[in-house]
Amino acid sequence: MTYFAPVITNTGMSIPSYVDIRDQLIADAQTIFGSDIYLEPNTQDYQWIATVATKLYDSFLTAQAVYNSRGPATAIGPGLDVIVGVNGIKRKAGTASTATVTLIGTPNTTITNGIVGDVNGNNWSITSPTTISSTGTVTALATCQTVGPITAGPGEINRIVTPTLGWTGVTNPVTRP
Repeated sequence: MTYFAPVITNTGMSIPSYVDIRDQLIADAQTIFGSDIYLEPNTQDYQWIATVATKLYDSFLTAQAVYNSRGPATAIGPGLDVIVGVNGIKRKAGTASTATVTLIGTPNTTITNGIVGDVNGNNWSITSPTTISSTGTVTALATCQTVGPITAGPGEINRIVTPTLGWTGVTNPVTRP
């Protein structure tokens, strides 16, 4: 894509990417100083352009966030708090995602206050207490300790955070948001 000025259309506010901003600044410098100016990442001039491009992109992102904070459908965080307050409604409290997990281990092992982890570093609390059946497995409900729509694909909840003697593994067979 090429650089364009931020614009508001019927689909919202569009801003150029960091790369588009940086490339436009490079082109502007070549127009001013000549096309033979050396502007590779190992030069001070390029580093300065990259720094300015970052500042511009950050400013555009801020403008976009402010624009999006005008309505409840696109507002987030404190902006959403203001919008719902102005409209006389209350924001719903966040909820934690849940997932069905299979715990593996020695039959009749009881797991109390067990915590499992996923590949993204999220921790999930399992129903307590949970006892592994005579087959060496048990299905349990895991509740993410981070509020919000946390997704774990099949097999991504695979780490025991709180080891218990006799509990040897964990997995989630299906994706759960």
